[in-house]
Amino acid sequence: MIDHLSFTEYPRPHLKRQNWFNLNGLWSFKITPLHEPNTKPYDRFINVPFPVESNLSGIQERIDSTMLLWYKREFRLQFSSKERVLLHFDKVDYETMVYINDQFIGSKHLGGCDPFSYDITSYINSNSNNRIIVRVWDPSDHWYQADVRCQKC
Repeated sequence: MIDHLSFTEYPRPHLKRQNWFNLNGLWSFKITPLHEPNTKPYDRFINVPFPVESNLSGIQERIDSTMLLWYKREFRLQFSSKERVLLHFDKVDYETMVYINDQFIGSKHLGGCDPFSYDITSYINSNSNNRIIVRVWDPSDHWYQADVRCQKC
């Protein structure tokens, strides 16, 4: 697994915040059938932020619309009660659901072109372990996916 290529530097130096934490790197990973319960154990590791099909991800498998991709990672943050904690995704294709400590956070993200964020302050524990799970469905093998924002134009 190639973990040293995980882009650990701040992605936009001109907008750098004093306190930030990068979640790129190795995540637990699994692929499940679309309509089966989420009971299968995480049996592999994937190098985020690389796409599952790429060699750099460490998975290098073709996916299709009958599969769900599951990413899981533990993390620990130290923050004060005066601070807000944002979870930012640059891009995820196509439908994304995010859970923190087994709680669903916000609505589904649809699209692959736009970055998106969630305020996760009320979902995480300061100074103790937290778990993030990201569920992704990418039916791009099945039909064309227009950017949801552009469909309103």
